[in-house]
Amino acid sequence: MALELAATGVTMFSRFSIMHGKTSGPVTASARSALEKVSHSYDLREHGSGDARHRNSVDADYIASFGVVGTPAQCADRLARLSELGLDRVMILGGFATTSAQARADLQLSREVLAAEVFPAVREKLAR
Repeated sequence: MALELAATGVTMFSRFSIMHGKTSGPVTASARSALEKVSHSYDLREHGSGDARHRNSVDADYIASFGVVGTPAQCADRLARLSELGLDRVMILGGFATTSAQARADLQLSREVLAAEVFPAVREKLAR
């Protein structure tokens, strides 16, 4: 569920890493391949849509490496590690749902878990 909800946001923000046809910054061969797929498939008419076709241009491994997805504990750990790298701000989108009723329900549940479990766990980890 997390991968599905994150796919649109990951492609939406990944496209900035290859916006002018070549990758910006160092990336692995696998990430370069994923970014090239995003570049070729991204359709601005579907920008931000949970149903965007370009959301399917990235695989689960890329979504997990670019975004923060997983169980509440995994997400809290990843966010705390990002803080250890010196990041003091992150943008949390909470996902994009397709138009299906189930996807919208999944998105609502995801946001509730984020607020009730992930954020408190991150606060606790950062307070140590």
